[in-house]
This record gives sequence, C-alpha cells and structure tokens, in this order.
Amino acid sequence: MLQFIMGLSYVVRGAGFINAQRSLLKYALTPLLINFVLYLAFGWMAIANFSSWLKRLLPAGQGYLWLIAYILAMAVGCIILTLLIVYTFVLVGNIVASPFNDLLSEKAESLAAGQDVGAPVSLRAIGQAVFQELTKAAIFVVIMLALLVINLVPVIGSVIYMLAGGLVTLFFISLQFFDYALSRRGLRLSDKIRLVFDHYLVAAGFSLGVFLVLMIPFIGLVVIPVAVVGGTLLIRDLEAPIEE
Repeated sequence: MLQFIMGLSYVVRGAGFINAQRSLLKYALTPLLINFVLYLAFGWMAIANFSSWLKRLLPAGQGYLWLIAYILAMAVGCIILTLLIVYTFVLVGNIVASPFNDLLSEKAESLAAGQDVGAPVSLRAIGQAVFQELTKAAIFVVIMLALLVINLVPVIGSVIYMLAGGLVTLFFISLQFFDYALSRRGLRLSDKIRLVFDHYLVAAGFSLGVFLVLMIPFIGLVVIPVAVVGGTLLIRDLEAPIEE
C-alpha cells in the first residue's frame, strides 16, 4: 500500500519539480500546446459520440429486469469507454509530442542528477523508439480485443472486462511515461515491461494519479508534461533496483 501511495505522489512531485525548476517551462510549453489541442479534440469527440457508442455496446429490451441490467451495463460501458478514451489520449499525445517530451524528460533528469544525462541521437535510436511505440500500441489493442470477447459472457464477462481493462490501462499509462527515462538507459521493450511488472504497485499508483488528474476539467491539460517529469523522477528513485 505504501508503494501505491508512493507512486501516486509522483504526479504531484512532477508538478512541484517543474514549478521549482522554472527553466523546464520552455520545454513543457510545446507539449502543453499539443496537449491542449488533443484535449479539446478528444473532449469534443467524447461528448458528441458517447451516448451513441453506449447504445452500440448495450442490448435493446424491455421490462424491469432488462432495465436493471441496462443500468448496470451502462455503468460498465461508461467505465470501459472512459478507459479507452483516456489511454488513446495518452498514447496519441505521447506519440505526437514524443520528441518534446523526451527533451523535457532529459532536462528534468539532468537537473535532478546535477549533470547532463542526454544520450546521442541517431537514426537507429529514432527507429527503435518508433518501433517500440507501435509495438506497445499493438499489444494494448490485442489485449483489449481479447477482453472484448470475454465481455460477451453475460454479467461476469463485463465485470472481468471492467477490472482487467482498468488494470491493463493503468499498466500501459505507466509504461508510456516511464519510457523516456528507460530509453535513455538502453532498455529493450521487454525489459521495460518487466520493470513495470516488478514495480506494479508503484506504477499503478502513478498511473491512477495521472488518470485522476486527467479527469479534472482543464487541469487535465497539464497532465502529460507533469507525468513525463514525474515518471522520470520515479525511475531515478527506482534506479538501484533496476541495476540489480
């Protein structure tokens, strides 16, 4: 439980670090602008289409039992769609703003370490980064599609989907924001995934913090640069276990 709370605190620490190190603001400005555009786009898309998406997910019927089932299914459907929208927003935001987020992470870690931690940029490194991003997205889609099949099982399927979908989404959110610091350390995607598994409580707390901030209107605009810095600081504090 302490590890979970520790992970949760790094969202606040990320914001505090940017506030204390004002030189980071210029590196956070471009991700913030990109985030602003995406936030408005995803917000409009969710508001305009949420009800129609729910109708497609939920079966038609009549009677009291159907009404109860419909209300429960609507609650599950809201959670499922919210998870998908949040992770898609985080994924797209990280891909579009990736070069700027990487620079922000590098500068934040350099300030925290008291020395330059920048790694030389090469076409091979860029290619590997793009390949890993596409691989992560593909893995997430495959897992969620598999869970959709389970969701077809009456009642229990929706419960399993809701719980498993939530855990998977939290896992991939932390993987996204840890990635910048981990890539500078030359870790392969399999090593990054293993690290998140090894520190899942910390990662889950961090991801939940990101998720909750994202749900706050307008405050969610700052979540990506704050999470980039928070994730970077968290990886630094996990450095000793990583090297073991």
